[in-house]
Amino acid sequence: ITCIISIMETTVIPYDPLPPGLFVWMDVEYTTTDIDTARILEVAAIITDRQLEQIGEPFSLACKPDGFSEHSMPESVVDMHTRNGLLDDVSASKYNEAALEKQALNWLQQTANDAVLIHCGYYLQCDREILARRMPALYERLGFRQLDMRCAEEMADAWTSQGRYRRTSRHNHRALDDVREAILLAGEYKERFVPKISLN
Repeated sequence: ITCIISIMETTVIPYDPLPPGLFVWMDVEYTTTDIDTARILEVAAIITDRQLEQIGEPFSLACKPDGFSEHSMPESVVDMHTRNGLLDDVSASKYNEAALEKQALNWLQQTANDAVLIHCGYYLQCDREILARRMPALYERLGFRQLDMRCAEEMADAWTSQGRYRRTSRHNHRALDDVREAILLAGEYKERFVPKISLN
């Protein structure tokens, strides 16, 4: 342990920033968290700059996957998406997953053009694994860079006396509301962790 502490005290790690990009705050709602059988029901996103200022209009769209049946979903998920109204929107949707993916890509192109994107949100791992299977073109456009508020929570628990923030009433498993909550949390953690400097 003493050796490790000594190395940490003497090692100077150089800065190596990546090019700035736009934050794409995205949330995905699906039929199950089983990666192999999940079908996407809703995608929503908001693009911001590094100061969390919104760029353009939000994107939010439900879809009805080909062959979709509520009976293929866990009872708890059916109950949740019945109460929050998502299943009504799914039933009324004229889009399948492929059409929703195309709409999302068009929105990204119109709003972000060819900018570097950073995929942001809350608990991105499952979303990204399902996107990679069900909407691979959208997954590829989002790129490899990520900002996950779950990581910010773990940092807060580990390295601050106050710990993480409590989830807000916005969190209701509707994609756009969950996106807005993630941006709200990001603003709070930014105030705690990031020195107040000018970003050019």
